[in-house]
Amino acid sequence: GYNAYFQDLFASPRRSHISPHLKWEGWFATLGDIGTLKGKVPTGVTAGILRLLRYGSRSQLEALAELAGREEGFDDKALTLEARKRLQRVLEKAHKAGKVTEEEVLDGVLELGVAHMWMHEWNQCSECYKRAKE
Repeated sequence: GYNAYFQDLFASPRRSHISPHLKWEGWFATLGDIGTLKGKVPTGVTAGILRLLRYGSRSQLEALAELAGREEGFDDKALTLEARKRLQRVLEKAHKAGKVTEEEVLDGVLELGVAHMWMHEWNQCSECYKRAKE
C-alpha cells in the first residue's frame, strides 16, 4: 500500500475536490512505502522522496512527477522539476540499453521542458524544446 501520512499531508480532501483515494490511489501504490512520521516532523517522508529521486524506477518517478504536477497533482513546481530531471536520466539510460524508444525519450524531453517553463527557467526550457524539435 501507500504511506498513510504522505497521503494525508498531500492528498487530503482539503487539497482536492475529488477523493484522493479515487484520484491518486494508483500513483500512491506505485510509489510504495516512502517513509513514516517520526514525532511531528516528516523526516521519513522527506527521506523517502529523496530516495525515490535518487534510486526510483521509471514507474515510481512517473508517479511522483504526476502527483507533484500542476494538472493532476498537488502543484509542487520544484518537486515536479526534480522528478522530471531524474526521469529523463532514467529514460536516456534505458534508451542506450535499447529498452525504450526514441519517441519515449523525446516525450520526456518535452515534459522536462514544461517543468522548466513552470519554474521560469527559460533557457533550459528552450533547450528542451529545441532538442525535441530536432
